Amino acid sequence: MSDCEHERVLPHAAQEKSLAGRTFHFHAPACQDCGAVLWSQETERAFSVWKKENKEIFTIQFSLKRRVVENLEQMLSRYPSATESQLVRAILAIFISSVFPNQDLSASIYGLKNDSSYFNLCAGIDKRKMKCRVSPELYEAMETISQLVGITPSKFVEDCVTLTVAVFEAKERIDIWESAMNRQIDVVLMAS
Repeated sequence: MSDCEHERVLPHAAQEKSLAGRTFHFHAPACQDCGAVLWSQETERAFSVWKKENKEIFTIQFSLKRRVVENLEQMLSRYPSATESQLVRAILAIFISSVFPNQDLSASIYGLKNDSSYFNLCAGIDKRKMKCRVSPELYEAMETISQLVGITPSKFVEDCVTLTVAVFEAKERIDIWESAMNRQIDVVLMAS
């Protein structure tokens, strides 16, 4: 598919792009050989307008265990001008931009799932429902990764926040927190 030169193109085929359970309908050229949709700047602008008109769909609902929420609040105390939603967005942006692309960092953080401190965070049935509005671009990235790993976007948020709290709480992993997470959270929150 990637070797296709897109020589046989249908000029204006009806197309659809799904995002957050809604569908963006548009017309764009499509390759008859590989099926690639060839987006133009006009199509990209129309998609941006559609995302702005549908911004309410980019609010994600998720649940966190009581201990995770307590630790998230403790983390939040380090950033007095930040809100819970801003911290969650920062965590998501860092996971998408820095954790997933870095195999060593990803392995270190996901290795916490086998750690007793992670299990303690996830223990109990007490959960708090939360919601957070994210940018369309962040939602699109979350949805793509969620589909790749076979989980819902809500579960993706829960995992990212819980793993971040586990890194924050695990004293022996302070090097991961200091080198990979803390500075980036500072930068992201400064920009929000």
